[in-house]
Amino acid sequence: MRDITKKYIKNILARITGYIEEQTGVASNYCNYVNTQTKNPFEIEHIITDHYEWFTAEYSDQDDFRCWRNSIGALLLLHKSINASLNDAKYDYKLKKYCSNEGNIYTESLGELAYQNNPKFKKFIADNSLGFKAYAPFGKNEITERIAVLVDLVKLVWNDDMFI
Repeated sequence: MRDITKKYIKNILARITGYIEEQTGVASNYCNYVNTQTKNPFEIEHIITDHYEWFTAEYSDQDDFRCWRNSIGALLLLHKSINASLNDAKYDYKLKKYCSNEGNIYTESLGELAYQNNPKFKKFIADNSLGFKAYAPFGKNEITERIAVLVDLVKLVWNDDMFI
């Protein structure tokens, strides 16, 4: 993720999140996700905190770490104030905040609560054979799985069959 691609990545995450909301009977917040003029706009949140030294066992060097950390599978949208408050928090702490109804269904999908008492979300997952699941640790394997889910969601949102 670079400054030039940041707005495009934010738009993809906003559209995907809004689509999930629409499909699960929740009013889409897409306009809020992309609006930068509000008092507390949504920002891109890195699931993995920016401390390579905490992750040296999993990543070969800082470039490898940055590549995985900035991968779209390791990003989501949060309100600016929440994003700032998480600062250098580790994943287990962030996960509690992601699942506290202060985010959105895409952020909440990282935790177990998104799959409990949420029949519309579970039906959406099953109907579309999506690989959503909760994650206790979050590293390369989990990022790879989230990328696969995003690819499937992109295919649903931007259905290329309608252009044939």
